[in-house]
Amino acid sequence: MMKSAFNLFKGLLLGLLVALLHTGLATAATLQPNADGTVFDPNTGLTWMRCSMGQVWNGSTCLGTAGTYTFDQANALTSTTTFADQSDWRMPNIRELHTIVDRSVYNPAIDSVAFPNTPSSNFWSGSPYAYDSSYAWYVHFDNGSAYYDGPELQLRGPACARRTVFWLFAGHYAPNERLRRQQEWHGHAYAD
Repeated sequence: MMKSAFNLFKGLLLGLLVALLHTGLATAATLQPNADGTVFDPNTGLTWMRCSMGQVWNGSTCLGTAGTYTFDQANALTSTTTFADQSDWRMPNIRELHTIVDRSVYNPAIDSVAFPNTPSSNFWSGSPYAYDSSYAWYVHFDNGSAYYDGPELQLRGPACARRTVFWLFAGHYAPNERLRRQQEWHGHAYAD
């Protein structure tokens, strides 16, 4: 009995490790960086800014320091940001933001080729916390975990995407049915 329980545990642990590695490697392998400072994710249809808000794309990397913003400040940036000849940038929801987490690396837990010089910091999503809409979800890119907190907390970014979504702004967004149909994210409730 003890040996079979140990083998079951070992099998579950190995399966979890393979799943985590596969998730991170699949993300890194599918992102398509563009010379204009954006990156396209064909799995989600999202185009992301390669640099965090406050940083500048110089044609090959992100320079400068990412800004810090309250939730309201980050949200206000979305209507005033023009980048790569696009002005329809928005804050990604928590599911979208979490799709660029790469758990095969940490500090930061993101593909550093697609998103160079991303700080290992917290980045706001546009998703309010379902049980108290005065709180919002964010991702900590040191390890890729998601949390929620009050809107006065000073965090990096927003990641921007566009209809496409932002990285801490991403852009033009062709919705992916799989993402849209999910009702819960890692067992935590959220609202889009």
